[in-house]
Amino acid sequence: MRYFGHATVLIEAEGTTILTDPFISVSPEVADRNRLTFRDLPARIDYVLITHGHHDHFVFESLLRLRHRIGTLVVPRNTGIYYGDLSLKQLAQRLGFKQVVEMDALDSISLAGGRMTAIPFLGEHCDLLHAKLGYVVRFGDEQILFAADSCCLDKYLYANIRKTLGPITTAFIGMECIGAPLSWIYSPLLPVKSEREHDQSRRSHANGADSALELLQTVGANTAYVYALGREPWLKYFMALEPTDDDPYMVEIRKFVVAAQTHGIDAQMLYGKQDLFCGDKAHLRYVKGTGGGL
Repeated sequence: MRYFGHATVLIEAEGTTILTDPFISVSPEVADRNRLTFRDLPARIDYVLITHGHHDHFVFESLLRLRHRIGTLVVPRNTGIYYGDLSLKQLAQRLGFKQVVEMDALDSISLAGGRMTAIPFLGEHCDLLHAKLGYVVRFGDEQILFAADSCCLDKYLYANIRKTLGPITTAFIGMECIGAPLSWIYSPLLPVKSEREHDQSRRSHANGADSALELLQTVGANTAYVYALGREPWLKYFMALEPTDDDPYMVEIRKFVVAAQTHGIDAQMLYGKQDLFCGDKAHLRYVKGTGGGL
C-alpha cells in the first residue's frame, strides 16, 4: 500500500489495484521527496472508492485527470430524502465515468483473493447527509478498514461489523475531532437559520482520542493510521487547516497514539507519503525515511 496524503491510499494485491478518495498532488517545480504525484500511480486502477461527497474526498480535479485510468468508480448510495443528499453516481456520470457502482452498507464486491465491503459511516455530516460509507478491504486474512471521517458514535455498530466480517487488523481513521459548525457548509441548504445551540452541537466532526481507541478495540485492530488532517503543503489553500503542535487536533492525536500503544495497538499519524506492507510480513509496517508521521 502507498499513502498519497490526506485520505488517499493505493492498495495493490493479487493483481488488483484500489485507490481511496483520490486527492493527488501535481509534480512540484522543485524536487520534493515527501510527496507522491500522478506519475506514481499505475496505468490502470481497477477500483476507486469514494467515502463521501465532501470536496476533499470527491475531488473533481483528481477524478477528471484519472478518469481514463479507472475501471470502476464505487460511490455510496444517497437516500433522496433530503435535498442536500446528492447522488454521487449521477455526478460521476455527468463527469464522464461509464462504470459507476453504488453501494449500501454491507454490500460487497468480490476481488481476486479477497473482497471489499461497504460499512456504515457515522457522524461528520451534521447528521444531514446519508451518501457516505466506510470500506473494509480483505485480501487473504488481512482486513483493512478505511473509515475516512466517520466517528465511533456507537461501538455496537462496529461490534456487529466484526461479528459479520471478522476481526479487522488495520484501520485508517480520521481525527478532525472538533469539526466545522452546521452552518459552515449546510447553511444555504437549510430552510431556516439554525439556532446557535444546534449550530454548535451538530458539528461536522470525526473521532477524538477516546472514540478512535474504542473503534479500534471493538473491531480488533492491531495497527492504526491517522490521516494527515490536510497538513500536506499541496492542500494548504484547499483545506485551510494548518494545525500547530499545540492545536487541539494535534494534542488529541498524540493522546490517541499514546493510549493506543498502551493497549498494544501500533498507531501513528501519517503525513505526505509512506509505503506500507502486509501479508507475508505478518502485519503492516512503516517504512522508515519515507514520510513524517508522528
